[in-house]
Amino acid sequence: MSNWDGYLEGVKKEGKLYSFFPIDYKLPMVAPADIGGFAANLMVAPVGENKLYHFEGPETYSPSDVAAAFSAALGRTVEPVGIPEEKWVESFKESGFSNEAAKSYAAMTRASLSEDLERPTAPVRGKTTIDRYVSELMR
Repeated sequence: MSNWDGYLEGVKKEGKLYSFFPIDYKLPMVAPADIGGFAANLMVAPVGENKLYHFEGPETYSPSDVAAAFSAALGRTVEPVGIPEEKWVESFKESGFSNEAAKSYAAMTRASLSEDLERPTAPVRGKTTIDRYVSELMR
């Protein structure tokens, strides 16, 4: 969820939330505090119980869901705007990425959208919703 933090000022100014993902594409997001709490519990768990976990928020969210959360927190409409794939590298570079880093992030975004990507069937779920996360971000 914290990947959206850097969009706050732009959302306040423009009323638009830009995304490299299609605006209705749902993907896993989790609040850093939920990860920290889970990790703290693991640190005090018996050694034999430690294993690899896949951790997500309470549900998957789309950029449209995130825009709706910003809308609710701001009390005005925030429009989700999808950045077309052919503009990804250029957009990453405009954000300050080097050419190589921009290409790498575009490839990572493409891979995240891949149907071949293995998704867990029963992830551990955090409790913080996107609405709560964005509301707390606004404070």
